[in-house]
Amino acid sequence: MKKITIFLGVLIAGIIILLLSITNESILPVAAKEQQLATLSTEIEDERVNKQLTHEDIVFITNEFMNILVQPTNVKEKVIGVNTKEELLKEFERITTREVAMPYVDFYYEEEDDGLYIVPTETPPWFIAENEYRMEQLNEKKVILTQKNQVDLYGDYMIEIELTYDGDWKISSITHC
Repeated sequence: MKKITIFLGVLIAGIIILLLSITNESILPVAAKEQQLATLSTEIEDERVNKQLTHEDIVFITNEFMNILVQPTNVKEKVIGVNTKEELLKEFERITTREVAMPYVDFYYEEEDDGLYIVPTETPPWFIAENEYRMEQLNEKKVILTQKNQVDLYGDYMIEIELTYDGDWKISSITHC
């Protein structure tokens, strides 16, 4: 009888160990997969949140565009700190595309042998942060801002700024009407 009890004890202990090892093997991969899915879902949600374009983002991007466009100069209109149109275009690439910046750089700057010079003129009609504007969401990665303004220098004008999200929001098109 004692041998049967020991045999049954060992058998039951073996079955318990076998069940625990089977249970852990089947639960752990499922739990790991669930954790991976939860992490991926959080990352996707974070990316979606990052894509949300705010008024503060719009003001920062449009102000930065003008800050880059109007470079500091010396008394002879020579730009300080940027020597070529290419360098200036690289500055713009933080907030817009080269294709959008090029017409502005070509219009407002002349490149000479000794450096870059700003053409003395007025800045273009631009986005006014304090004024109302309409934001049309074309898709989750593209919006168009439309703003109608009236200023003494330009009279009535409308500006449309398209912004595209590709890791960051950047100006992808500008239309002055």
